[in-house]
Amino acid sequence: MRMPEFRRSVLAALAFCLLLGGLGGAAGAKPLPPVSVFWQVDSTAGADGDYGVSLTVLTRSDFPDLAVEFALPAGFSVLDGDLSWAGSMARDETRTFQVRVHAPAPGTVSARVSGGTASNVQFSRTVSVDVPEPKNEPAASGKADATREGVSAEPAPRVREFPSR
Repeated sequence: MRMPEFRRSVLAALAFCLLLGGLGGAAGAKPLPPVSVFWQVDSTAGADGDYGVSLTVLTRSDFPDLAVEFALPAGFSVLDGDLSWAGSMARDETRTFQVRVHAPAPGTVSARVSGGTASNVQFSRTVSVDVPEPKNEPAASGKADATREGVSAEPAPRVREFPSR
């Protein structure tokens, strides 16, 4: 039994689109980098200029020799954590490096991730994250400090005026 001409051309067009779509997807896909790096700055901190900075590294190859080095701007200091790490990471391994810093002013923290795979593919990437200006929050009581004797820290009472007759 012969297939009607219309049906045959629709099936041929569908097969062509599927073939083209499959080849286009594979040929047009960009290769993934051997290492992905993600930053995060702890947004809940900062009232006193202290921030947590996290760097997450995801490998897509075995890295027997990988290094992570943080660089802080002038005036920043480390409160907790290490500014460098060296070691190995397996394929599809994720590792997060956390550093707590004191940032008296806005600045840029950067990190360099570098290393080589077992097949001698070398990788190096430097990434940066901006640390915002420290928050200057009022005292915990929410009241202004009374600096002179006899001056109340309480808000003034509300005055209600009535029109005169």
